[in-house]
Amino acid sequence: MGRASRYSPEVRERAVRLVLEHEREHDSQWAAIRSIAAKIGCSSETLRHWVWAVERDTGLRPGLTTDERERLKALARENRELKRANEIAHWKCCSFLLPFDNFGQCLLRTSFPLTSRDAPKPATIPRETQPGGNVPELPEVERGRRLAEAVAAGRRIEAVACADDPIVFAGAEPEEWRRALEGKRVVAARRWGKQLWLELDAPPHPLFHFGMAGGFKTPASVPLQLKSGPRENASVWPPRFLKIRLRFDDGGELAMTDGRRLGRVLLRQNPEQEPPVSKLGFDPLLAMPTPARFSALIRARGSIVKSLLLDQSFAAGVGNWIADEALFQAGIDPRRRASSLTEAEARRLRTRLRSIVKRAVDANADDARYPRTWLFHRRWGKRDDARTARGESIEHLTIGGRTTAWVPLRQT
Repeated sequence: MGRASRYSPEVRERAVRLVLEHEREHDSQWAAIRSIAAKIGCSSETLRHWVWAVERDTGLRPGLTTDERERLKALARENRELKRANEIAHWKCCSFLLPFDNFGQCLLRTSFPLTSRDAPKPATIPRETQPGGNVPELPEVERGRRLAEAVAAGRRIEAVACADDPIVFAGAEPEEWRRALEGKRVVAARRWGKQLWLELDAPPHPLFHFGMAGGFKTPASVPLQLKSGPRENASVWPPRFLKIRLRFDDGGELAMTDGRRLGRVLLRQNPEQEPPVSKLGFDPLLAMPTPARFSALIRARGSIVKSLLLDQSFAAGVGNWIADEALFQAGIDPRRRASSLTEAEARRLRTRLRSIVKRAVDANADDARYPRTWLFHRRWGKRDDARTARGESIEHLTIGGRTTAWVPLRQT
């Protein structure tokens, strides 16, 4: 905010207008922002905040408008003490099983109500974008895997803390998790579809599924902000909605949060050979079938093509927005039967699906870096006047219980 206030409203308005008028001349909005920020004399991040604020105010981007944000700030000031009380109550549900020096000076085998004031402060880092689609899909989970790999691989798990949550942990007790993980060394972080696990030097291995709003966090990372997830304060550590927290022998930490309790954390002797991983289909990033094989697989199925793409036993990791994006770019009506696709259509769908997943993963799930021509940027909110970058009308319908965005003029 301090940096933005150095510029007059006229300068800000002109800079945003230049981005919106010339973004199609660049590969992405971010590329346009970087180019114009250099000419204006402000940072790219500052200009991005201006552009996104205008897009939210005009309905082009999901999120709170400027007026709504100001009202929420006023409410936040009035409710600060209540939030603090709620935070303390939240930590009373967590069991901390070992005397961790930095985990709150817990007593052995006792529960301790930990507040954020007892925890170590996160490192100061530059603010990053807070990307994310509606729920964690393959790119978001791969982002989590990379974070876990960077923090945990090669380190020994020194301490474990987890919430007493029989839903997320499928009935396993916190003590069971401490015995299973403490003292083990992390070999690598693995992923297949939306399932992610830490490979340890001895079984069992912890397997994670983020559900609709879960994810990994570290003290120095900016949280991935999902469009359907709760807004989070990156300065608070430990984070809200904590489910499991690992501390390693180098002092690093990794936590999984899940505000909706729809994720799962399980122990598996051999994750790849046991459910749920063993029941998943191909991973579009790690093991995309050949064009001929993909065509044969999809054309042999009689189900609706959109529903088939969402079937994790067919394509692991593909979620709602990726399926819609692939069908949009391939020009295929999402209501068609998969068996009705021609050989050329099936191969085109494979190409687009692979390209979309790879591009999103290369961007580290940062939607600001997705091409501005993607349906992703304009599909949210079920707006009656929603249009593609070319001006074509976007329609919404429900297929298999999921909202589907599509463009009738381009998808047949």
